[in-house]
Amino acid sequence: MGFCGYMFCARGVRICITNQSKNIVNAIELRYTGGIISIGNLNSGQSQIVYVNPTGESDLDLSWSDNTGLHHQHIDTYIEHGYGGQGEIILLENAEIKWVNNIKIDCLF
Repeated sequence: MGFCGYMFCARGVRICITNQSKNIVNAIELRYTGGIISIGNLNSGQSQIVYVNPTGESDLDLSWSDNTGLHHQHIDTYIEHGYGGQGEIILLENAEIKWVNNIKIDCLF
């Protein structure tokens, strides 16, 4: 199983993407207002951490492919430039995801 840990504070929102499915997940992309992060591939149990700092009001859109095809998932969250905290996207079986939200309006030290 991947390990994402905890973040105290960083400019932007720390997003940990973890593949908890039994298969490799390919061509993972995270889209938000003002940017696209290409994550690439994650083996089963593997995690990748990225930072998102949108240019305006934003939500998140995730796309990936696996042995069942190409998938898109809208992540219902709200992020603005300068927000802090963290979120975790867990890729599960059957093209399902779990979103864990701990986003904060500002970055507290």
